[in-house]
Amino acid sequence: SKANCNKPFYKGYGGSSFFRSAILPGWGQLYKNEKAKGYTVMAATLTLASVSLISYSQYTANYGYAKQTQNYDMMVQYINTGDNWATASTVTGIAAGALYVYNLIDAIAAKGEKRYASNNPRIKFYPTIGETGLAFCLTIPIK
Repeated sequence: SKANCNKPFYKGYGGSSFFRSAILPGWGQLYKNEKAKGYTVMAATLTLASVSLISYSQYTANYGYAKQTQNYDMMVQYINTGDNWATASTVTGIAAGALYVYNLIDAIAAKGEKRYASNNPRIKFYPTIGETGLAFCLTIPIK
């Protein structure tokens, strides 16, 4: 058997980061102390989703204008503009969805910053008694 000093010093994050990322994209990465990735995922996902919703709103508005006008040229212009907004809404919606899925996979798969069983940053050297006799343990926190 091994001496007491062979304790694991890395602790995983479990499913907590996944559930956080499912609620708010990037939150799981922030929980794992991957700040740059977390803020980037959060900002990009929210931006893409917002642009998709705004584009969809513009699409429906232009189709509404096309139904109300009596001028054929204006109706065609509204329909063409509405189609462009619909394309923008679809593309940004798909991109937001893909980034959301990436966010969930990353929240599970990425290890994140190492977490230690002890928050004590000191180097320790101490004797311990194991089954085979006296041993000396050296504990050095690595961050």
